[in-house]
Amino acid sequence: MAQTNANTFKTDNVLNVENLSVFNRATDFANTIADSAYNTLVITIDQVNDQALLTGTGVLPANSIVQEITAVVTTAFTVDSGIYGVNIGTGSLDADGGTKASMFNSAAAPNNIALHGTAVTSIPQGRGFSTHGHISAGLGSTKTGSFAVTAGGALGRTFFTEDTILTAQLSSSGGAILQNGTGGVLKVAIRYDKLV
Repeated sequence: MAQTNANTFKTDNVLNVENLSVFNRATDFANTIADSAYNTLVITIDQVNDQALLTGTGVLPANSIVQEITAVVTTAFTVDSGIYGVNIGTGSLDADGGTKASMFNSAAAPNNIALHGTAVTSIPQGRGFSTHGHISAGLGSTKTGSFAVTAGGALGRTFFTEDTILTAQLSSSGGAILQNGTGGVLKVAIRYDKLV
């Protein structure tokens, strides 16, 4: 028989045995789940007119560690012939985003082609990439995105102690190549743990 009143199972009693606090179902269970659950920040990149670079932003909350990045085209792009990749980092990203993005950059070999390996004139719905290989393959990419390593071999930024604006950028292999048409949408999902 289904239990309709979960309060039946709650208790405010905490037993102490030689100064050892026993698990409290009414508070500890719910708080632990909330604090340790995966969270996802979704950044949307919209193609609204002819642009060489398309960007979107989102705020990652303080005390978060990034676990995974996955990007997928939810509405197809019509583009000028070129090779297109995704850059993700803190701060603004411009024409050199492919080399300076601090979390993931499409110019970092061997993962420099995140969405496809040869020049295209469209990016279809369902195309994408991920930092997980099997997901990346399922999205049609031959590359698995790797978190960026900064100059000098230091670890790329995946842990943030303060609320941080992240920028995701869709860019081409040539700065002069404009994406044409309207209506394309790329969603970038950044999965993270919030550490408290």
